[in-house]
Amino acid sequence: MPEYFPHRSQVIMTLSLGFICGVGIGIGSGSGNIFTPIVFFCALAVPVLSIIGYKYRQIWIIITFLIGVVVGAVSTEHRLALHDDYIRHGEKVSGSGVVVREPSQSARSLNVFIAFNTRELTVLARMPKYEQINLGDVVSIACTLEKPKPFNDFNYPKYLQMQGVEYLCDDPILKREAQGENFLAKIANFRKMMESGINQKIKHPEAGLANGLLFGGDDRLSDNLQESFARTGMSHIVAVSGYNVTVITFVVIAVGIFLGLWRHQAAWVACACIVLFVIMIGFPSSGIRAAVMGTLVLAAMIWGRTSHALGALILAGALMLAWNPLQLFYDIGFQLSFGAVLGIMFFFPLCERYVIKSRRSFGLLDVLFLTISAQLFVIPIILYHFGVFSTTSLLSNLLVLPILPYTMFLVFIAAILGVFSTPINLLAIPFALLAQWLLTYEIWVIEYFASKSWSVVTIENFPLWLGILYYGILSAVIIFFYRKNAYEKY
Repeated sequence: MPEYFPHRSQVIMTLSLGFICGVGIGIGSGSGNIFTPIVFFCALAVPVLSIIGYKYRQIWIIITFLIGVVVGAVSTEHRLALHDDYIRHGEKVSGSGVVVREPSQSARSLNVFIAFNTRELTVLARMPKYEQINLGDVVSIACTLEKPKPFNDFNYPKYLQMQGVEYLCDDPILKREAQGENFLAKIANFRKMMESGINQKIKHPEAGLANGLLFGGDDRLSDNLQESFARTGMSHIVAVSGYNVTVITFVVIAVGIFLGLWRHQAAWVACACIVLFVIMIGFPSSGIRAAVMGTLVLAAMIWGRTSHALGALILAGALMLAWNPLQLFYDIGFQLSFGAVLGIMFFFPLCERYVIKSRRSFGLLDVLFLTISAQLFVIPIILYHFGVFSTTSLLSNLLVLPILPYTMFLVFIAAILGVFSTPINLLAIPFALLAQWLLTYEIWVIEYFASKSWSVVTIENFPLWLGILYYGILSAVIIFFYRKNAYEKY
């Protein structure tokens, strides 16, 4: 291969980055007025540049990027066009199906995702809130297919498409026929047994937080407590995203180092925690994505090559979007995951070098600047989607995150022992009691800061251009310090 041609790692990274940008163009172009000229320009530029500057490495990198843009944009636009007709709206359907996602509770109902066995059709049925339906269950269902509609400037149809749902089920008649027998169904059943054990041995609302920490999701918390988590910027600890997985695993590493482990040893322990977490929550797509994000950052820590981890992160993002391009715009967890991981990957090492260094702080400085690193890179995302900024987030995280690994460990042991019958079941009581105390403290901290009138600043209609400017300035600052470090080495 000619020496002016870029290395294969550069080709993969540049192609992946171009593909991600192309997906953004394919989804964001809307009516196609922007899509066609951009794709045409990129497609035309590729042969022109290859003829003019084929002996320059930088030109080949640009060509590779443009190819990625064209492939990402065209493939995304084609895939989205297949789901926009809704020709079956109003059709009555019935038959047997399988629950393909863990049912989620909303304020008034239980959202059940069902794939019909006899046809390529996945629907969302809203059932009574306390209906006993689990992942993998075989059900019979009859309903009328309903086209989802946007509301409050939110593209609800595209959001459902992202989850693989084509239609809503209007006035569903659903009956559970059999319990699921596949691997995920068995994991879901075991998780239900663990949740039941937690609910029996830990009081509410602490039990809801315990289950949220262990299995992800805030639907077990009361509406008021969910609001308190949101106001203090603590929702990430019960969310299945790369955000919470990365933060929690770094806390595990900090605790491991404090207990005497080498950094590499603590990172391997954190990797084991990630795998265990994904198994416990039943391998949802969001959990797998979270595991990929967290593992990439840990790999960068173990092997000390942030640049390689960045390439792997971009490749992982491209593969996820190739599987489901709608994640880029309509999955806030996807955006938070990438933002937080990038912050931890690039900003946290600077904090270690210039602030933390060798100071003995029992891991508190690590937790503080880990949180700052993640928060800095997700602030525009939060402001754009939710229009709120928590002024107490850093302090709340600092007071809660250091004890979170111990809480999760105690809850996990209590949940495992609670599955067994007496007398083993009784061994869970002391672990549950200790977990109860820690959970009570965590809830008290969150509710205390949430009760303050100044805990949240509301910024309505946060402009997209301001977010882009924010990331541009932040990137310039990081590049400056990394170049300064490189200069100091020489």
